[in-house]
Amino acid sequence: MSPEFRLADLIVGNSIDSDHFPLYVELTYEPDRAKEQLPKPVTKEQLEKAKEQLEKLKEKNASNNNPS
Repeated sequence: MSPEFRLADLIVGNSIDSDHFPLYVELTYEPDRAKEQLPKPVTKEQLEKAKEQLEKLKEKNASNNNPS
């Protein structure tokens, strides 16, 4: 969804015998407020934490692919 649209309402529908549920959304078009919804820049701390998590995942995958 682009930042010009804002979520006004969200309803999760009843089961349709699937692993998905229907969603009904109401959006409003507010281009003058788009900047309010832009993500904040990533901090150095967040970037470092993400890198650490990726390294842990790589190590875990490597150990699962090379059982002793």
